[in-house]
Amino acid sequence: LLQNRILQNRDQKIVWFKRAAELLAHLHGKTFPVPTTLPVAGRFFDRDKYFSELNFTLEYLHQKLLNQGGLESSALETLKNFCQDISEISPVVFAHRDYHCRNLLIRDETLFMIDFQDARLGSPHYDLASLLYDAYAPLTDIERLDVLDSYTKALKNFPVSQQIDWNLFEIQIKQVAFQRTLKAAGSFASFFIRFGKSTHFPYLIPALTSALNLQRGGLGVGPSVLNIEKWITLISRIQIK
Repeated sequence: LLQNRILQNRDQKIVWFKRAAELLAHLHGKTFPVPTTLPVAGRFFDRDKYFSELNFTLEYLHQKLLNQGGLESSALETLKNFCQDISEISPVVFAHRDYHCRNLLIRDETLFMIDFQDARLGSPHYDLASLLYDAYAPLTDIERLDVLDSYTKALKNFPVSQQIDWNLFEIQIKQVAFQRTLKAAGSFASFFIRFGKSTHFPYLIPALTSALNLQRGGLGVGPSVLNIEKWITLISRIQIK
């Protein structure tokens, strides 16, 4: 796994992340437009999908892990509106859906992607957010820009790049990353709640810290809707046996 290689040699982290970004650009570029004959053509990152992922986080993290009450209808409506906004980001590409260092393999110094059976149509921003805000191997802001630059340069070799609003590109990635990091945190919490697995628990705070930083930057929804800072405080008090 790429994660293991990074742990063995942290000096090579950015080199491999940049290669992962280039590989992702080839996935998005070479498959655009996505043939309608592929199974992925019938699955979309629409408002309902984005919202269902956030609902999953609310159920397993907010309610079952942290014993917090359900959100008010007005807060849920705000989340739905946010999900509608990010679902309208274009273009629509073949989205891997779970593109991070645990789903990238190295064989003979070549990078391969795995675990894309849940791929669907969506903006390239989702996969980029998964990589740039990977809770398994967090990047600094400067490192993110470096990795993003590799993706951008590689994608500009393909016609799909002409469909991207480059003036809004970075902001849109951060908007999608807010949803994506919360979705990841919900998955980590669910492994613990549903299966008693603590293996992913250490990645909860890194994922939520990314979401909190994005929230503080005015991305996503405000703390009156999702009090991410409180979540982090409560999680830090949980003792795992």
